[in-house]
Amino acid sequence: FEPGSMLSDTQDLAREKVLLQPNPATDKVLVRAVAPILSANLHNAMGQAIQSWDFKAAPVSEQWLSLNEMAAGTYVLSVKLAEGGVFWRRLVVL
Repeated sequence: FEPGSMLSDTQDLAREKVLLQPNPATDKVLVRAVAPILSANLHNAMGQAIQSWDFKAAPVSEQWLSLNEMAAGTYVLSVKLAEGGVFWRRLVVL
């Protein structure tokens, strides 16, 4: 733990609304958001949704997503928040 690192993460989250950690990722990624996460969809390079997660039953602002079935590559993750926004983030899987 480095002094100030938590403050930096909080400031980054407030600015970006949705953060993915780690990125690049291997077997899982933590999605952190400023509001409860309702759902997430992973899209391939052609824009096709290839994996979906639904959290409407118990939305929280942090969710771990399993990437065990994903081939190495670059994807786009769309994250829908309870506040109404949908945010798109690039995710690299190693």
